[in-house]
This record gives sequence, C-alpha cells and structure tokens, in this order.
Amino acid sequence: MIRPALLAAAVVVSGCALHPLPITSAPRPVPADPDVWVFCGPDPQQPGWEAQLAALAVLGVDAVHGPCRTPGDGYTVLHTATRYAPPSDYLTLAAEASALGLGVVAYDPRLWGTDLERAAATVEWAPFVADGTLVAVDLGDEPVYADMVELDRRAGLVRSSVGVEPTTIFVGDGLWGQSLAGSHARLPLACPGTDRYGENADAIDDALTLRGLAGCARIVIDTTGRDLDADGDVWSVGQIARALDHDLPITLFAGVQPANYPAWAALVDDDGALTEAGRAIEGALG
Repeated sequence: MIRPALLAAAVVVSGCALHPLPITSAPRPVPADPDVWVFCGPDPQQPGWEAQLAALAVLGVDAVHGPCRTPGDGYTVLHTATRYAPPSDYLTLAAEASALGLGVVAYDPRLWGTDLERAAATVEWAPFVADGTLVAVDLGDEPVYADMVELDRRAGLVRSSVGVEPTTIFVGDGLWGQSLAGSHARLPLACPGTDRYGENADAIDDALTLRGLAGCARIVIDTTGRDLDADGDVWSVGQIARALDHDLPITLFAGVQPANYPAWAALVDDDGALTEAGRAIEGALG
C-alpha cells in the first residue's frame, strides 16, 4: 500500500445552509488502494508488539495509531493523563513501522508545547517526516465543542512545526447536538473523522459532510464484535464495503486490544496472529 500524500489545508464552508449529502446506491469500483489506519495500535512496552505491527502490515493497513491505554479518572481530550504513550514510545513505533513501510499517527504534546519543546520534537520527528512515516499527528480522541478553539491552536502549531496533517475523531451525532458545520468551523486546520459506529448510514453521511467541509475526512468503523447496529454484521464488513464505495479513508477500531476493554475483539492477538476479526477484515479489504 502507498501512504496517502499529505493533505492540503482544510476548506471552511460558511454562509450557506448545509444539507446531508445523499448516499447513492449505484455501485462503484472499490479503490485499488484504500487508505486504512488502525486505532488502537501496538504498545512498544508490551511483548509481541513487533509481531503485531508486522501482522497489521500484512493485513493491508497503511498506518497505525499508538496504543490505547487506560485513561484514568478525569480524562478529556485536552487533559489526557495516562491515555497516550509518551513520545519516546511513538518514536520507537515509528522506527519499526518505517522498516515495514507503514505510517504512524503519533500523539506528541511537545508539538503544541513551548518553543523549546516544539524544536526538540521537530528534530526527532524530522527523519520520519522525510520518509513519510509520520502520516498525521493525533490531537486527541473525541473532543467536545468547547475544546475546538484550543485544538485548532494546537493544529496550527503542528502544521507549522512538522507540516503534517493534524487529526481528531469527532464523537457521534455532531458533537452532542452541535452541528458538524459549527464544529468544523471551530477546528478548520484538522482533518476530522467520525465515529458513529452503530449508525452506519448516518456515519457515512457525517463523513461525506465533513469531506465537503474540510476537503478530507475519515470514517471510523467498529470491528470489535459488538454489532452496535444489531444487523448481524459483527465485524462491520458491510460498513467497510460502503465506505470503500464512497472512497472514504477508513480507521478500523481496534487493531490491538484496548487496555481498558479486554472483552472487545481486536484484529491481532497478543502474539501478532490474526484473530477471527482480523481474518474477516482481511477479506473485506480484498
């Protein structure tokens, strides 16, 4: 798989009413090279992480987020505590990913920290920017509307320091009642994704609307075996097919077992072997 090119600056649409974009039923060819990320990714502090990363590469994944650690009390997207790995772990992950031809979506708060912190982080990430391994910088998972101005400030610093795409995943239903247009207007510098896992048609409508607003968008698809929309499709392979029909970049959840949700399925097990979910997704991606 070829890593996606760095995306151009987002476009903000204003001064007009937005309407849901229609989902057409006409079949279209599946893209030859869909853009697929996984969230959560391997944890360099755990045994078997290199095997997990290699298995995800074989599965057809283009890029991985870091591990999903237990967030602890009081987690917010602006105050993440133990939710993310430290920058050193992301750099370790990037070194191994680069050798496999994979990209990394890194969370590194130094990139929106002090001038000295940003300078140090920029130097450390420079080789992975140059070779295309750092495909995006994660601003945090599922912000609320009040977070947007601060996240947009951080996104601007990310673009000015390392020059790659800042990204965040919007929570379902337009950020708890706020319109997607209003939400993105407060966060114009980041390429957003949508995670309405259990509402497949609405999730695709959201992603298409965000693509119209931002010039880019991802759709996050649940593959944890929970069948949130009760259609019997426990691995969401139908949702993957619909996303591919609309040429939407995909983030699969979860690549590696989230630390705080041990009952959910992942695409690879602790030893790096494909699970039942992983085999189903391998087939869905073709």
